[in-house]
Amino acid sequence: MHKVAIVLPVLNEKKNLELLLPEIVSQHPDFFIIVVDDNSSDGTSEFLRNFKNMHNKLNVIHRLERLGVGSAHKQGILRAVELGCEFIVTMDADRTHKVSDIQKLLNSNENFDMVIGTRYGNGGGIVGWSLFRHLLTRLGHFATYLFFSSNFDMSSGMRSYKSSSLPIDVLIKKTADQYDYFFTSVLLFKRIGLSIGQVEIILNNREYGNSKMSLKLMFNGVLSLVKYGLRIRKIDS
Repeated sequence: MHKVAIVLPVLNEKKNLELLLPEIVSQHPDFFIIVVDDNSSDGTSEFLRNFKNMHNKLNVIHRLERLGVGSAHKQGILRAVELGCEFIVTMDADRTHKVSDIQKLLNSNENFDMVIGTRYGNGGGIVGWSLFRHLLTRLGHFATYLFFSSNFDMSSGMRSYKSSSLPIDVLIKKTADQYDYFFTSVLLFKRIGLSIGQVEIILNNREYGNSKMSLKLMFNGVLSLVKYGLRIRKIDS
């Protein structure tokens, strides 16, 4: 059996974690769960301490401040590598990603170094988002196609990685710490020749609480992608 870790960046997600963690354990009792908590103030820490008493494969990384979603992904991935996990799945803790999709990604991960859960194409989609957030996400997806001829869903946070293929030092040093981590990591992997696959997923609206991914962060991430694409085009012309 493969050694697998699920990485969950969190900030004030206690109510969602109370539902999500038991669901993960019920479907994947042997998987490690790595929670990267950016100093939550809603009782998340206390809940995680209690849950760890029931599930010894839970690892919690407590950070003293909000350091960025990209930084949280990287620190969680690094911990999974240190634990010797062969495959690493990242997903949101707000229940927008389905636990049932984890195995779909892992099945494809046998053939790819990284697998992205895509919201686009047959079988993929987004449910419950505002029109503006839809349009901004679509703009980012269009920009990746325009500048990089890529149909990958580069802003998707649900992914699975094959640890043996990960250039972990390069990933930590050469990718962004904020929302644009999602774009820069895929571009990095494409550049160094890692194989990337996709499987369709449905992204739901969050169950409890407010999104930490503000429109400002999303817009700045898309803007940085466009600027990066324009710079690459200038160099190539």
